[in-house]
Amino acid sequence: MHTSSITVLTSCRLELVLNPVPMQVMPSQNSEMWLAFIARGQSTYSFPVALPDVERIQEFMILHSTECLSDGNRNYTIYGRSLVACYPELVGEQ
Repeated sequence: MHTSSITVLTSCRLELVLNPVPMQVMPSQNSEMWLAFIARGQSTYSFPVALPDVERIQEFMILHSTECLSDGNRNYTIYGRSLVACYPELVGEQ
């Protein structure tokens, strides 16, 4: 089965082809879960994106019922106006 993807060009001109990561729960529904999901306070990666791309990525995530996208190597979510590291494995079923 083919999974649709979205291509994003970050502010530093890094082109990412992102695929939805299936999630059983949405971390944004619970603040503790969200903080675990983005591993707040830990060293992570972040790539700023243009506002129209933020909106396009958010629409793509809603369409695929996820808050996590992957380029095959790293997982990303939207936080503010950036694609940031996220850790779906840290979010269990609630």
